[in-house]
Amino acid sequence: ASALDEIETSVEERYDSFRGVLPGLREIVRTQTVGKKFAVRIFSGSSGLLKAYYRLLELPKGERIYFFEGTQSVKAKMSMRDQSIIKWQNAFRESGIVIEALGAESSFREVKSRKGRDVLAAHLDRPLIAYALPDALMDYPCDIAVLPNTVILFIPKQELAVIIDSSELALSLRKIFEGLKFLGKKIDANKTFRDLLAE
Repeated sequence: ASALDEIETSVEERYDSFRGVLPGLREIVRTQTVGKKFAVRIFSGSSGLLKAYYRLLELPKGERIYFFEGTQSVKAKMSMRDQSIIKWQNAFRESGIVIEALGAESSFREVKSRKGRDVLAAHLDRPLIAYALPDALMDYPCDIAVLPNTVILFIPKQELAVIIDSSELALSLRKIFEGLKFLGKKIDANKTFRDLLAE
């Protein structure tokens, strides 16, 4: 149970955060030639955030997701329950979906320092292509998932996900992803997690 004033403060903070994002979203809509087809949905709270992460796994087998993972987001996700993380990672492994991810190399150690062996082991053998970029470049508080016609912004610290249906935005971010990955170093994420488990 939480005190009413704590709940009220939390709701107000989330509302203020969302209100701050609105001008940027409106600008995206304004600059799109197909604005009438542009849709934005909000998922909030811990269950809403988790629900949005599971939406990624609804894609057909073999589909590819382009994923930007901010270092601050990784730290915030470490407050999630171990079983929630393990369950999602297992579902991802079984989905047949491939994720290409840009992240900071330090993120692997963040998981190791904050979680136990079960969570580390859950990250093994996933269909993941990972590129490590400098920490300074990835130091932001959200994850960005780029699907074929949709972009999902995850802000774990605020328990907020913004789903934007826009093929133009998705294409633009895919192009940015393709450029950024050449600045990074391709790494074997499974080997990295095995090495961390062996330490």
